[in-house]
Amino acid sequence: MTAPAVTDVAWQLSEDVLYRSALAVDAADLVPAGHLEALADAGLYGIAGPADYGGGDVDLATFSRVVEILAGGCLTTTFVWIQHHGVVRALAACPNSRLREKWLRALIGGRRRAG
Repeated sequence: MTAPAVTDVAWQLSEDVLYRSALAVDAADLVPAGHLEALADAGLYGIAGPADYGGGDVDLATFSRVVEILAGGCLTTTFVWIQHHGVVRALAACPNSRLREKWLRALIGGRRRAG
């Protein structure tokens, strides 16, 4: 996904899903599964992951802009979502190729979540 496309996706998701229930999510015990699924469906779980594993491989400025957009919609959801990317980046740099092969595509695709 290109930088303009990923920020457009983030804006749309922020407006259509996150912002509408941000106050309720802030007061709840859990982030709604639907929010996390919407992020995965939009391809946002893999934006910082390497392209050769299906990731978007976006630069830091683009990633930061997506975080800013999503946090403007719902900071709580964004806080949970952003933790996933630390695992994706660490696994992408991990010398254990078997571990990368087992988990990285699923993490980038949002089929598995980590934090």
